[in-house]
Amino acid sequence: MKNKIGLFGTVGLGILALVIRIVEYFITLDQEGYYLAVSAASVWSTVRIAVLIVGLLLSLICYAGQKEQTELSVLYSRDWMPRILFGLMGVASGVDGIFRLMDAASSLDAVTAVLFLTGAFGWLWMGRSPKRAALWTLLPMLQLAGQIVYYFWTTYKYIHISAYILGMLGWCAALFFTFSLSKTLVGAACSKERLGAAGGIVLVLLPMAFVVPLFGGLNVPAVFTAAEGLILSVLAGYTLNCLSRKPKEAAPMEMPDLSMLNEYMDAIPEVEEE
Repeated sequence: MKNKIGLFGTVGLGILALVIRIVEYFITLDQEGYYLAVSAASVWSTVRIAVLIVGLLLSLICYAGQKEQTELSVLYSRDWMPRILFGLMGVASGVDGIFRLMDAASSLDAVTAVLFLTGAFGWLWMGRSPKRAALWTLLPMLQLAGQIVYYFWTTYKYIHISAYILGMLGWCAALFFTFSLSKTLVGAACSKERLGAAGGIVLVLLPMAFVVPLFGGLNVPAVFTAAEGLILSVLAGYTLNCLSRKPKEAAPMEMPDLSMLNEYMDAIPEVEEE
């Protein structure tokens, strides 16, 4: 029951935060992301922060105490949905990496583009065979870690702008979820508590942090960021839904039929004593 509350609660709060942020873009923010000198700016900002805090707390509380370790065979069984999402994430990361490499103006741009390209191979391999992901899961984590470094380096001068704060938090949430999920794929210890909290945080934060910037103007980086955020959000929601699955109980052992054995024993002739 708590898993369902966590899933639907974080999805609902994520949608609410998304709507509030869209309203902010049209009412209280200018084209550069600064707040306008209107009284509604502080009100909407406070409401958005409150929704985020409630969502984060809900994602932590609903899965608190679930120390059972997640198992890939139970989590995803033989579902095709996660494989499709891994594949989509790989395609989005690969195309994003190509565009980044084409527009690279510095060594940091080039390194980040290469990390996205290698990360794409990791996502595609995870989609091809989650049970054999092994060290391939490191590539998506390196991709997201590199993006965090790149994002901070290119936006730290504007860290006072809320869009960049949300963007940084979004990439950190994506890395946390990917790290937790990768541990499950390779069979390492990862509790339902950790994976559930990571997925809930993604659902609350990523749609607002990655999708809403499209309202400020369409551009290639924003489009790919929005696509990656949506894919990770769907994957997080699907994963949370699968957390409530229980391992299949082993079929009870049937007692062997001893009737044939009795007949065989009766057919053995008795040995006469001399």
